[in-house]
Amino acid sequence: MCISTLVLLAALSAPIATAQHFLEQTEDTYKVQFISGNLTASVTKNWPRVDFKHTLNLLSPMFEISIPRLFLFNDTNGDGVFSLSEAIYTGLMDDNYVKWNVSAVEFGRSDSAGEYATTSMTGWVSLYKGLANQTVDQPVLRNWARLTFSFVISEKPVLYSNARGQYLVEGKTDLKIVLDLAVSRHANATSLAVEQQLLAGGSVYRFMIREQSAKSDGSVLTPVSARDDERWHGLNFTHRIQQTRMPTQDLEFATEQGLVQAHYRYSSVPTTNDTGTCDAVGLNSSYFTTGTSLMLYPAYSFGNRTDNISHEMSIGLDMGGFVRVRDWAMRNLPALAIVVGGLVALTVISVNVWRRKQRMVAENSNEMKVKIEKNDSGPK
Repeated sequence: MCISTLVLLAALSAPIATAQHFLEQTEDTYKVQFISGNLTASVTKNWPRVDFKHTLNLLSPMFEISIPRLFLFNDTNGDGVFSLSEAIYTGLMDDNYVKWNVSAVEFGRSDSAGEYATTSMTGWVSLYKGLANQTVDQPVLRNWARLTFSFVISEKPVLYSNARGQYLVEGKTDLKIVLDLAVSRHANATSLAVEQQLLAGGSVYRFMIREQSAKSDGSVLTPVSARDDERWHGLNFTHRIQQTRMPTQDLEFATEQGLVQAHYRYSSVPTTNDTGTCDAVGLNSSYFTTGTSLMLYPAYSFGNRTDNISHEMSIGLDMGGFVRVRDWAMRNLPALAIVVGGLVALTVISVNVWRRKQRMVAENSNEMKVKIEKNDSGPK
C-alpha cells in the first residue's frame, strides 16, 4: 500500500482491552456491521459492498455502493475513459469466483483519530475473456491479482492528504475504504476500470456529480437521475466526468427535491509504488444510469510494468439532509391536525354506529322474547 496520508491500517495498536467502544459492531455469516451514532454500515462478505443508512431516522433509505466487476481494457477511441465495449478481460467479484477472506474487527487508537475500528476482505481475482457476465466458464488468467479492501471507521474526524491537497473523513458518520491491488501476472492491456454501482431506496434516486466548470476555475453540480435507463444506447455509450482539481471527486445521493442525504468520495490521486516511491496514477472517470442505479467507472493508467495500485474512497451521511420526526411533525402540524381530527371523528362515528346497532339488536331481542312469552301464555 502506498498512501501519503495518515495510515491507520499500517500501524494498528494492540486491541483495546475495554469492551466500551465508541461504536457497536456485530458479525454474522453474511456481514460485518458497524453502528456508530447515526450511522449503520454493513460490509458484506460475499462481494465488496457496503450498505449504510441513518440509524435513528425512521424515514432514512438504504444507501449502497458495491464493486461487482473490474475490467482491463485498451483505450481504443482515445477518449481516456472506459466504455463496456472496450473490455478485453473481466474480473468478477462475487464469491462464486473469488474466495474472500474477511478479517476479524480490530480496534485501535491514535491521537488524530481517537479510537477506530477496522476490518478487511482479501481475495485472488481471475480474469475472463472479453465482457464476461455471470455465465462464464474457465478464466484465461487465474489468480491474476490479489485484491484487498480495507474498511476503517474512526471516532474523530481525520484529515488526509494527497498531491491535490487535504480532505476530511468525518468521524462516526463516514466509513473509509481503501482498495489495494497487487498484480501477479501481467496482461496485454493499458488501462484498468473498477465498476462501482451506487443506488439508494425511496425517493433518493438522484445523484449530484461535482464536475469542473467549463466557465471558471470552480466546480458545478451535475444532477443525474438513476431512473433513466441509458443501457439501450449500447456498450459504447458513457458519460465522461469532467474531474475537478479538488483532492477528491464527489458524488452525492439526493432526494427528488435535491436534498443531499449521503455522499461517496474517492481520491483524485490513486497511487503506485512500482519504482519504490509513491507515484500518482492517471485517473479518468465515466458513468451511465440503469433505471435503478448509477454505474461509475474510475479508470487507471495501467501498463505492463504496473504491479500495484492503491486508491482511497469513503462513504458517509450528510446529516443536514435528514429531518427529525419531531421537526417533520411540527412543519406538517396543520395537515396532521386535519388527519388526526378526521381519524378521531371517524372513530367516534364508528363507535356510535356500533353502539346503535348493538342497541337495536338488544331491542329486537327483547321484543322477540316478549312475543314468545305472550304466545306461550295464551289459550291452550
